Amino acid sequence: MTASTRSRTFRVRRLPNNVNTTSTAGLLATLEPKLGPVGNIRILSLAHTINPRERPPTKTATIMFREHPAILSEQETDWVLKARDMLGYPNDIIIDSHFRDFTPLNDVSADDHKADCIAISGLGSHPLGSWKCKTQDDYLWLRDQLPLDVPGARAVLYGYDTQLIESSSFQDIQDLARMLVFKLRSNCLVSSSARSIVFFAHSLGGILLKQALLFLASGDEAGKIILKSIKGVVFFGVPNKGMHITHLLSMVKGKPNKALVECLSQDSAYLEQLEKQYAGISTLRYIRLISIYETKQSRTTKSAIHAGSTAGDILPIDQDHSSLVKFSYADENYDNIIVYLKEIIESPHQNLFQTEKPLDSHGAHMSGTSQRLVDIDSTYTKSQKALVDDDSRIPINTPGYWSNPHPSLLKYKEWVEEVKELEGFGRYQQYKHGEDRRWNDYVQHMRELMMDSLKLEDADWRYRGIEDALPSTFKWVFEDESLGLVEWFEQSTGLFWINGKPGSGKSTLMKRILQDPKIKTQSSVARQRKDEVKITVSYFFHDRGTYSQKSFEGLLQNIIHQILANEPKLQVCVEEIFVRNGFPAKPLWDLDLLELAFRSILQQDILKLKVLLFLDALDEYDGPPELICEFLTNVRDLSITSKTKIGVCFASRPWEIFHKIFSSCPSLTIHEHNSEDIRVFAKEKLGWKRSIHELLLSLDEDSNLGSYSKVLEYIVARAQGVFVWVILTVGELLRLSQTDSCAADVSKALEALPDELETFYERILDRIPARYRIESYILLEIILRSENQLLNPNGIAFAMACAKLDNFATCRIQFELMSTHSEHSLSLAIIRRHGWALLDATYLENEEHDDRMIVGIQFMHQTVKDYLQRPGSLSRLLDVSVASQIGNGCSILSKSLLTICVMSEKVSSIKSLWNGTWLQLVENCFHYAHEAETTTGLSQRIFFDSIRGQKSRQWFWRVVDIKKDHTTYRPDGEKDNFLGKGNERIVGIPCERSVTFAAMANLQLYMREKLPRLRNKTKSIHMELLGSIIQATESGSSEMPQLGIRKMIAFLADDSDEPITYRHHYSPSAYWNSDILVGLAQGSDLLPSHAEVLDAIMATGWNPNKAIQVMKALKATLLSTNPSMLTQMEEAKWANVLTNPNTVSDDDSSDSDTLFTDEPGGNDSSDRPSQEIVGHTEETSQFAIDL
Repeated sequence: MTASTRSRTFRVRRLPNNVNTTSTAGLLATLEPKLGPVGNIRILSLAHTINPRERPPTKTATIMFREHPAILSEQETDWVLKARDMLGYPNDIIIDSHFRDFTPLNDVSADDHKADCIAISGLGSHPLGSWKCKTQDDYLWLRDQLPLDVPGARAVLYGYDTQLIESSSFQDIQDLARMLVFKLRSNCLVSSSARSIVFFAHSLGGILLKQALLFLASGDEAGKIILKSIKGVVFFGVPNKGMHITHLLSMVKGKPNKALVECLSQDSAYLEQLEKQYAGISTLRYIRLISIYETKQSRTTKSAIHAGSTAGDILPIDQDHSSLVKFSYADENYDNIIVYLKEIIESPHQNLFQTEKPLDSHGAHMSGTSQRLVDIDSTYTKSQKALVDDDSRIPINTPGYWSNPHPSLLKYKEWVEEVKELEGFGRYQQYKHGEDRRWNDYVQHMRELMMDSLKLEDADWRYRGIEDALPSTFKWVFEDESLGLVEWFEQSTGLFWINGKPGSGKSTLMKRILQDPKIKTQSSVARQRKDEVKITVSYFFHDRGTYSQKSFEGLLQNIIHQILANEPKLQVCVEEIFVRNGFPAKPLWDLDLLELAFRSILQQDILKLKVLLFLDALDEYDGPPELICEFLTNVRDLSITSKTKIGVCFASRPWEIFHKIFSSCPSLTIHEHNSEDIRVFAKEKLGWKRSIHELLLSLDEDSNLGSYSKVLEYIVARAQGVFVWVILTVGELLRLSQTDSCAADVSKALEALPDELETFYERILDRIPARYRIESYILLEIILRSENQLLNPNGIAFAMACAKLDNFATCRIQFELMSTHSEHSLSLAIIRRHGWALLDATYLENEEHDDRMIVGIQFMHQTVKDYLQRPGSLSRLLDVSVASQIGNGCSILSKSLLTICVMSEKVSSIKSLWNGTWLQLVENCFHYAHEAETTTGLSQRIFFDSIRGQKSRQWFWRVVDIKKDHTTYRPDGEKDNFLGKGNERIVGIPCERSVTFAAMANLQLYMREKLPRLRNKTKSIHMELLGSIIQATESGSSEMPQLGIRKMIAFLADDSDEPITYRHHYSPSAYWNSDILVGLAQGSDLLPSHAEVLDAIMATGWNPNKAIQVMKALKATLLSTNPSMLTQMEEAKWANVLTNPNTVSDDDSSDSDTLFTDEPGGNDSSDRPSQEIVGHTEETSQFAIDL
């Protein structure tokens, strides 16, 4: 027996949850006596698997043998113990030696669990053996010492295929990183309750980890939740800048894994770009980076120090590369690592993305949503009666809130005067002897305003975008009473769940149900009985739509509006909330107010009300699914004791959490019943194109699929209830019909089609011709990152044209070419050419011409977006180096939207590219600039700084007619804060230059590059930028707080070395609470919204008196970020500029920007990359000309 065999460690998986270390050895000996007697089996660790949702729960052990069993041969890596057959266990028990996936090494109780320490091994090493002590066979510091020294830490190994010699794997770094991301997600580390994570990464494991974290940063919300949990990374000898690979190439010569080794070379552009992006991501996420490097002979010493590590976080260890992580017992190097680990775990996690209240509407802010729905005070529903002054002319015994409505609303007396002025004295005379009539008209006017503020223009876009079901389909849902839907409809209470595979027609069925005559006539029948009112409301979640189409706020506001519109008597339940709070600054009401309004409706005692609520696509809700589940169960329970009874029919994919919570509800699974519907649908689609129909009719009856009917039945059988599969298959047949295909070709093509939609999408991407791949990548990235459908087809084509341009001047040329085109035909042709059947148009009814007009582009189905959001899916189209030069969809949208903003001198000029309002455009500029940094880890400084001489003071200010642009803007009653006459208001965010824009958008990577260049030119830059932030809050921007006022103020305070800062010896949290700050702001003649800014200033230690002085100076005029430096003449000139934009000359703009120009002329070419980007050829220029 060899020494290596004797010291070999094995892993045992799927052990029952009730075993301990003693019983585990006995169980293994019972199942396989050849493992030896119980005494031969050493249990080194025993811990629960890391997936808390595993059912039934199991444990994992690491074991060694005193005498190696012969049955565990070195030629094998897995052995199965038949526990199911022998002992009736739910699972067989697995012994392995490869340690792939996660291996927990110790258990920690839920109350004590602080962090997971995940260790990732390097190239060609073993997941456990690479960390194991060389001199002590059974000692593993991660397992045997770390849990003792760091209580609350769980040690976990992560194993992957790192074999070099005789490997047949084609995996590259990106493939390995994708698998790591998948494993993190599938093991529920995506949960919002997951503990902090600290990674230990050795050699290649560090490269893999960095790529995985980039995937998380640029991925969906689930990935960002994982990223937010990561507090630190300890890198051991990671070759950040590459290494000598000659010795490795000899091992992989002629093998498919050669590419994996080649990307580790010292001249690897991939590693250089990866390090740059990862440094940005770790900086923004406040992930602490510890760099450990070896000092004995090594090929990685010089490149093992990370750019993001501070001087105190760099540690040399006098070992070679392999021994760097093989600590022995009482090793002083191990002690140093534990010091770092404790500091990381115990430090507060100041993650940039622990956002403030405005963003928490479906995160932390919503965590108590359902509870507040139960416990919220009913102050508003119990109005206090009040006598008011005779001068107000409000009737006696009117609820007190009418005497002091919100400033954005007209008081009763003001309304009467307005009626007299606008509608003439005759109308006023009608009121002279009719006080009650006049008052009732005023109340009705306010309720109309309330209903208008609740109405969402895009509320039914998703419903209207769903194709109507074919006339003969889905009849079974009404005819088969055993399914339970008919019974639920008759009772109209409780929950009913429609579930099914992705693409199986759930949304189409929900629309079909809502169109059924029984649903439409139910309300009128109830009214005739006069015993109750029964109304139907619906909401279709839409992940590809706007925020109001997929958020909890959008859900509540939509159904509240529908209920009040159907039954106006209930408007009194909500009117007090509106009168006290006025018009919202955005289309969506505040979540607290919406919950209050919804509860008021639930508690009403005006009439007996039954509400049938239909909710589609719960799986597309933009928030934790647990919260929407809790909302549904609470609505069901609350309506039991209320006059308002609510029955909810909802549809979703069959996710595990939905099964867990709604398993006892009546339900139906759509793909188990829709085979006939699939047949009708397939027949319809096959006849859609004449060429397809003729191809199938020409097939030879003697061939395998040689008839129309055989092909039809084949498609129905293969579809397995999924309509989207039929659509994709018809697209394949269309391609065949356009060639000289025969029956054999059709048969072969159909049999080659994949069953799974994801594989189908992979196939589509792989078949895109090389000459179209860059534009296809750009287009799909734009659609993937767009969080709304406000860019119309021309706007999308403009963004595509900007994608490969690295400065404003070239984007400006594209804007001038395209902004004059109102027709979308050319843009649509280009989008179709590069969309490759994965995209679809969104339509809006055009009542004027009795047709539909295309307003946007989206993915043809939610499953397409789900697939493309997976890490690295679009890398099938482009090499990583090319894609990194272009950027992702956020960086593309940032450039294109900012160009539109700066170049559009009139609000009307954006309509050829943009469907939304001016304020929405401004907010999207800030949003995508911020997202570009946080998803790529790269700054866009070069592009932003190239915007010079473009009347920069007007970047985000425009004169807007509020009557025409009312959907996202309401005047706030502070008339002095706005310029213009009549209905005209200057709307937007005051921003004069790129550095100001970066401060407002919380672009910390930009600021880290820019501020060192500005310190030599002005000493007051930090206070000037603070003034810009304060002014943005005063201008009414709702986007600024979302991007992190506190984070940017803290950054400026940390970066500043000016004497204006000091540290107060009192704790800000103890001495300056929110009430004091609000009073301080009001006492200084400031807005109450400045309290948050003052609080942030105090938290950083900045002098509050200095901050108040700045605020007072800003209050004196809203026209500049540094008003104290302006003369009255300059103020007058600037006021004229805002009201007459054309009076600004290029010279004026250039002069105002000289302080912030890095070099004369503004070239700043020292670190500008080459103008030529891969793929930016004459074909690209022609592409722009075509547009």
